[in-house]
Amino acid sequence: MNNILIKINNLKEKLKQWEYEYYVLDNPSVSDYEFDITLRELIELENKYPEFITSDSPSQRVGGQVSEKFKKEKHIFPMLSLSNSFNKNDLLKFDQDIEKIVLSSNNEYFVEPKIDGLSISLIYKDGVLIKGITRGDGVTGEDVTVNVKTIKTIPLIIDYKKDLEVRGEIFLDKESFSKMNNESDKKFANARNAAAGTLRNLDSKVVAKRNLKAIIYNIPNPLEHNLQSQNQVINFLKKHKFKTSNESKLCSNINEVFEKIEWFNKNRELIPYDIDGIVIKYDNILKYEEIGYTSKFPKWATAYKFPAEVVESKLLSIDVTVGRTGRINYIANIEPVNLNNTMVSKATLHNYDYIKEKDIMINDYVSLFKAGEIIPKIIGVNHKKRDNNVIKFNEPSNCPMCNYTLVKNKDEVDLYCVNEECKGRIIEGVVHFVSRQAMNIDGLSEGIIRKFFDEKIINSIWDIYEIKNKKELIFSKNVYKKDIEQGIKKQKNFKDKSFDNLVESIEKSKKNSLERLIFALGIKHVGEVASKSLSKKYKSLDNLRKASLDDLMSLNDLGEKMAMSIFKFFNDEKSYLIFENIKKYGINTNYIQSNDYSDIHIKEKYKNKTFLVTGSFSTYSRNQIKDILLELYNSKCVGTITKNVDYVIAGKNATQHKIDKAIQMNIPIIEEEFWKKENQG
Repeated sequence: MNNILIKINNLKEKLKQWEYEYYVLDNPSVSDYEFDITLRELIELENKYPEFITSDSPSQRVGGQVSEKFKKEKHIFPMLSLSNSFNKNDLLKFDQDIEKIVLSSNNEYFVEPKIDGLSISLIYKDGVLIKGITRGDGVTGEDVTVNVKTIKTIPLIIDYKKDLEVRGEIFLDKESFSKMNNESDKKFANARNAAAGTLRNLDSKVVAKRNLKAIIYNIPNPLEHNLQSQNQVINFLKKHKFKTSNESKLCSNINEVFEKIEWFNKNRELIPYDIDGIVIKYDNILKYEEIGYTSKFPKWATAYKFPAEVVESKLLSIDVTVGRTGRINYIANIEPVNLNNTMVSKATLHNYDYIKEKDIMINDYVSLFKAGEIIPKIIGVNHKKRDNNVIKFNEPSNCPMCNYTLVKNKDEVDLYCVNEECKGRIIEGVVHFVSRQAMNIDGLSEGIIRKFFDEKIINSIWDIYEIKNKKELIFSKNVYKKDIEQGIKKQKNFKDKSFDNLVESIEKSKKNSLERLIFALGIKHVGEVASKSLSKKYKSLDNLRKASLDDLMSLNDLGEKMAMSIFKFFNDEKSYLIFENIKKYGINTNYIQSNDYSDIHIKEKYKNKTFLVTGSFSTYSRNQIKDILLELYNSKCVGTITKNVDYVIAGKNATQHKIDKAIQMNIPIIEEEFWKKENQG
């Protein structure tokens, strides 16, 4: 047995050295093939002799442990944020403020790239990594040790026996991010979100596959380790085989700092990972207490932020539209321009007050950037390019669809069309009614609906159920002409087949379960989740109509505002006509529980929790997953990320801003494969 142990230890030492050379020094001494063969040999021996497996073995980086949820962990030393600097004047003031305190004009600064990743604290005891904690709110983070151990640039054991905490940044380099996005159905907006989502994945095997990296740059209590400058800290970290930034530099004065920033500006694209700024630290740690802190930041360090990418384009026009609730919306049409690798031709304008405040005119050249890298936003006007062709955009006084006088509610900036007969509002109501989440009627796109309204084929939601009797009228109006000309459907008798399919889909919608009808009715504040809960609770539309306000307000899933809205809707005199039409056209008003989930293995940890489900799924539909959570786990599904959400289940094409917010709020993200595995055993 001693020979086996010696062999295992020799293999471990070889692999550790090769990992260090490959991942930290970027200078491998053996081929990938030789490394893989050696690792496989070690794993086979450890599987045969599990008593010899140690926590620092390279085999432990492959992952395999599954976390139910990451535990909160308080930091020994708070993880402070840094103040931001945006220009040379900010940095000069930073230097001058320090100069006044230390009474010296020869101030050395240590300059480091500000990696666009997520902060991590690593704790070693007797030279062994025992804990990895996310930054969290700076006081309390989450214990992600299992996942941190899969990151090959983080040593599992170091040649330093004193208790040690080091801090750094976990990230995905550009190559790994590109590869991951190309190979995965789930696309991330940027490498930072991908890294954050990966580190907080409940399945460490997934983490191990995604090639996260870490660069370490800080020790929160350096003087206890006899380290008196940031330069010494970096050299100490290198000595103990932590990966540090190759681009860091000790600068002898603030002018050298400016030169280094200029270097970063010119070479930013050549750096293998994303950076969003530069960190400048006063090098002499002995002076830190003297220089001091604000309530939020240390005064001896600052982060110089790169400016956001801003592009300029010509504003061609502003569209005014009306939504289902009557709210007036403004959309800027601009000359197409490339912004963050995306061609942009439209930007959202918040309201007329925003247009007025920014002095935005049609034919102006406007500056745009992507807010949160998702929605293009106009942030200003280039007045130097303004000429006599500009046209002032006046606040609308009448609805663009029905010409009804617009109103502004007290304490609100938005204008509303309050005409319930407004064609625009009705059209948006029909679009909502037939949508996939509501009655799910195929063949009634927004374009077709607008054509039907223009040709007076339909005038309301309920006219949809008369379409089967209007075949000749529809064909005489050439509603499908454009589709035929564009060759969307080339088969013979396209019109007949399209019409027959549409009628079939309309008739099928009458058999939907109650929750679809409730959601389709467009009751204010009532979304998919509330519709499902109401349907399950009351079983029929008649029962729901009879519910008292007290009864509605007693439901856990409904807030006071939603309960009031539901009660008002069902007790309004105008709702009588709605119920008459529902009855007239034979639309089902009962809750139907038709799904068989007998193959689901219940996991106690998901019971009575709050979930957000986003994206599309291959095993079950998104609605089926919500059914499973509601029916089997008695869990709640919501549509918005808040602090009350326990888990996010993410499928293909998950809504990116929801994923981003979940990452920011440290909410575990469960991907489809893991969710499927969890419910199958």
